[in-house]
Amino acid sequence: MAERAQEDVNVRAVALVAAGLVAMVAAVMVVLAFAVSSPPPPPLPREGAPEPRLEADLTFTLEALRATEREQLHSYGWIDREAGVVRIPLDRARALMLGETR
Repeated sequence: MAERAQEDVNVRAVALVAAGLVAMVAAVMVVLAFAVSSPPPPPLPREGAPEPRLEADLTFTLEALRATEREQLHSYGWIDREAGVVRIPLDRARALMLGETR
């Protein structure tokens, strides 16, 4: 009786795995083609967008914020009038901290 030699690799299993990988790559490519080609949804109207709303023009808001902060750094003003806490200009605060008098 002749004995059959044992094979090292199951060729059929390797071929099935390779075919499955090729099919999966093809399916992903088809899905991505449809996802990329579809137009994006229209933006929500400002009144209909839920809170918190995103700012449409950040440059104007940022410039206004920086101008307000700059004004606060270089001017006198009340922080808490009842407690007697004031805000002084940055240059004056530095001078006071260094012991300089004007």
